[in-house]
Order: sequence, then C-alpha cells, then structure tokens
Amino acid sequence: MERVSLSPEAAKRATTIGAICHAMVVGGAWLALSSVIVLAVIVLSSREDAELAMQGGYGVDAGTAALVSVLAIVVGLGLQVGGILLSGRWLTLGGFRAPWAVTWSALGISVAIDLLLSNVLTVVNFLTRDIEPIVIGIISVVVSLIIVAIVGGVVWRWMASVFRAPAPTVESAPTS
Repeated sequence: MERVSLSPEAAKRATTIGAICHAMVVGGAWLALSSVIVLAVIVLSSREDAELAMQGGYGVDAGTAALVSVLAIVVGLGLQVGGILLSGRWLTLGGFRAPWAVTWSALGISVAIDLLLSNVLTVVNFLTRDIEPIVIGIISVVVSLIIVAIVGGVVWRWMASVFRAPAPTVESAPTS
C-alpha cells in the first residue's frame, strides 16, 4: 500500500519530539531507578550502617537521604509520564496520524536500542576508569543523554513515517 510521504516539516517535528520526549523518559527512569537503589540501601541497612554510609558519601543523614530519594523517585516517574504524554500531545497537535501508536511503538523500539547501547557505554566507562570518577560520571551522563536524544529522534521519525496516512487512490474511469 502506498503511503503519503512525510513532509520535511513533519519529519523535523517528529525528530524533535522524539529527541525531547525520549530524553525525558530515559532521564526520569535513571533518576527514579538510582533513587530506588539509594532508598533500598537505607531501608535494608541497620540504622548505624545507613548513617555511616550516608555521612561517609555525601555528608547527609539517612533520613534526609531517604526524603530526597523519595522526592527524586516522584520527579523521575513524573518525567517519564510527562515525556509520554507530551509526545502524544505534540504529535496530535502536529497533525500526525495515530500519534499514540507512534509514541508507544517508538518508545518500545528506542528502549530496546538503549539497552544495547548501554553495553557500549559500559565498556567505554571501563576503559576510562583511570580518569577522575566525577569527570567520567558527568561526561558519561551527558554523552548518554545525547545518544538517547539521537536514538529518540531517529526512532520517532521512523515511526511517524510508518504510521503516515495511506496515499489516496485514483480510480480509473470506467471504459464502455
């Protein structure tokens, strides 16, 4: 079945929407997951161990770290939900056909690609382990978000193209 081609404006819009929304979803997932891990360490540790770990690492008490972790989980989940809702809404406003199908299919495909790419970033982190950890951490997060935005842009554009409207059919004139 022939499909209407995606206009350059629509392709650019889908790419931008995908880059922004996918970065929001993945950034929210990172924030929420890392905060869940910190919260689990605090909850599963004895009070003395939790206090010692928190003071040794960041100079905050376990209660404050738990509160910040819970808030970070809420913010992370909010970023994820917001990214999904924003994608669907922007695609709808942009006149895309099947905006929610584009959003959900693009999200599933891009998350699978992200999982594969995370292994590459893990190897890069391992190879650069001798550099100052905080510098590598910052560079790693920035590079990862750039890669996530690129993946999101490409996949959202692809899915917007897949779900575009069928081309109008031209009926032939009846012959007598």
